[in-house]
This record gives sequence, structure tokens and C-alpha cells, in this order.
Amino acid sequence: MIKWRFLSLLCICTSALMLPVVGFADSSPKGRVLLTVSGLVGASEGPIEFDRNKLRALDWVEVETFTEWTEGKSRFAGPTLSSLLASVQAGGQQILAVALDDYTVLIPVEDAQKHDVFLAMEQDGKVMGVREKGPIWVIYPDLENDAQFRKTHNPKMIWQLSQLTVRP
Repeated sequence: MIKWRFLSLLCICTSALMLPVVGFADSSPKGRVLLTVSGLVGASEGPIEFDRNKLRALDWVEVETFTEWTEGKSRFAGPTLSSLLASVQAGGQQILAVALDDYTVLIPVEDAQKHDVFLAMEQDGKVMGVREKGPIWVIYPDLENDAQFRKTHNPKMIWQLSQLTVRP
């Protein structure tokens, strides 16, 4: 009887030790990869890939805002940049953002929280395709009448985002 209890306890402890490994393996994207994050990210080796479900599991927001590329205000939805950076344990000061057409822009990491930057994946309730600046568009929520804010941050609102590299 004692032998079986010992074996049961050993199985439970071994299973508990395996949970982090299984959890990490389960974090692989199961759908089409929309975003790849690399550089100064946690202890992982290689890039971290996100499909729609992994992005949807982050801190999701809906924001009605104005952009110079849309008519009037639009309602955008997507994960916050700060939640994405936290999920990959980003450790740098800058992010090199790359679009599907290889257009690049540098985004300061501090902008993520300072300006509530988010990664729009939906516009007015519809999933954004490549023709609609998707699948991911970096949005700095903007005030329609704040010309200085737009002048400073609009160049960082990269659309058709596909890669982020966290840099020193």
C-alpha cells in the first residue's frame, strides 16, 4: 500500500514538473503566423510567432480614433503593444517594425505605454486584410485636432506589419 502511494506521489510530482514544458510547447501558433517578434526577447531561442488566436489572447482593446488615412473616426480593435512586449519579455529600448513590403520604422519601447499604442487587427468590426492596411496596423490613438501629435507619431503608424525586432 505504501509503495503505491509513493508511486502515485511520484507521478503527480513528475507531472507538475512537466507543466511548464507542455505550456511552452502549446504556445506555438496553430493558425497562420501574422507576426514574428525577435531580438531582445526573454530567454527564448529564435523568433516568437503569433497567429490571430495568440494575439487575441493578449490585452485586447477597442478604440475609436482618427487617422489621416481613414475618413472620419474609425473603431479599431487589437492587442496593446505593451501586452505584446510583456508577453515576450522584451528587454530593449527600440523596436524595428517591418511591413510585408519591407518598409521599416523605429518605434521607441516607451511609446507602448506612454501613448497607449496598439496593434489594430479589426476596423469597424471587420478583420483587416492586406488591402485594408492589415493584417496588423500599429495605431497611436490620436486626437483629431492635435497636429503636433500626428506630425510626431504618424510616421510610426506602420501598416501591414509582419515583424518586430526588439533592439537595445
